Amino acid sequence: MDDCIPASVPMDPSVILTKQDCPTPEQKEKLHKFPFREAIGSLMFASCVSRPDITYAVSHLSLKSNIFNFNSQSFKQIKGSPMGSPLSSPLAEIVMNTIDKWITTQFPTDIIIYKRYIDDIFCICTANKVNHILKSLNNYHPRIKFTIEVEKNNINYHS
Repeated sequence: MDDCIPASVPMDPSVILTKQDCPTPEQKEKLHKFPFREAIGSLMFASCVSRPDITYAVSHLSLKSNIFNFNSQSFKQIKGSPMGSPLSSPLAEIVMNTIDKWITTQFPTDIIIYKRYIDDIFCICTANKVNHILKSLNNYHPRIKFTIEVEKNNINYHS
């Protein structure tokens, strides 16, 4: 790190936006016609490929500016990452990888097989620990909840 040179970024992380920073009704009307999601996707690609200096600003916009229309009304999503956002899938994968590592280290002798595909987990564990493992997973984060399908004689396969 001794050879690193500090560089400025286009967005100051200490800036906190307030209601006074919100667009006026006239500005909102213009924004409805702007392809926001496509612009954020293009900027995210640019930040990954050639412009790491804009990564903070782009990720902030992508995760904090989640306004959508339903039934002729505008809503702001305040929790979670938005469906269709360029950041949603990578962030979900990071969270699930963290959970994978955490749960397999919590129960190294009780979990015999642990495999995951996107958000589906296939787990074989000792029978007396099933409920304890599920409870531990559901206590990992208050907004992440897991369900369980216990099979006795066969595997429930979805094709």
